[in-house]
Amino acid sequence: MRLLKARSQVVCIGLVGADNAGKTTFLALLYALLRQGQAIPGYRFAGSCTLPGWEAIASSLTFREDRTDIQFPPHTSRSTGRDEGRVPGLLHLVLRPDDAPAAVLDVVFTDAPGEWFTNWVVRHEADAAAGARWVYQQSRAFLLFADRERLTGSQRGPARGELMDLADRLKHGLGTRPLGLMWTKADLPNERPQFLEDISQHLQHDAARHYREFEVSVELSGAAQWHPQVLASVAWLLDTLRRESGTPPPVPVPAATEQDLFLLRRQIIC
Repeated sequence: MRLLKARSQVVCIGLVGADNAGKTTFLALLYALLRQGQAIPGYRFAGSCTLPGWEAIASSLTFREDRTDIQFPPHTSRSTGRDEGRVPGLLHLVLRPDDAPAAVLDVVFTDAPGEWFTNWVVRHEADAAAGARWVYQQSRAFLLFADRERLTGSQRGPARGELMDLADRLKHGLGTRPLGLMWTKADLPNERPQFLEDISQHLQHDAARHYREFEVSVELSGAAQWHPQVLASVAWLLDTLRRESGTPPPVPVPAATEQDLFLLRRQIIC
């Protein structure tokens, strides 16, 4: 983060959710789609400083002839090994907006364990919640993950309470930062539509100034319906930030300059 901030204003997107809500799988699917040549609407992929990290989480979703079933990325460890688990894993993308092709936009996604956010809800000032506080303080936009399977299954009561408490914690002090609700496992039958509608209504009550919901799934049978939502959610966050009053647009790189081209990064060399 420090190296990127020396060159530009970094957009940090915080992925928030309980354990196994689908945060890492979302990142794996995002990268897999970009690797296939699909694009975040309005933005072109221009590089990354964390390609090994992207490849590591996306390998589970990569097709192999000896395996036909879906393999989800491994559970994100409670401790990242950095600062005793107080800083999450970070995955970086460089994007070029279609309406400003000479500009570069550094985007960083957090990959933090769900236990951090559970601790943050229970005791937000506790040492065990330090990682979640870091995500909340550093992020300029958020995606909140809701596991539709867990929210309509046998544990729906506790899962609903945990999600609502987390949403309330996230909205407190949110300001103008955009918040997207990401319904995961959207391929599963919705046998309790009113139950999920109640959750949606709770989040929309006193909602963030910028709020939107998305439905995603890794299933290939509904790829045309759910996979574009992964890309659209990122585009919506970035578009909202760029439109928001007081948010500076990406810094354009002039065609001729005497400044250090490495810092300006006209080309991506990481």
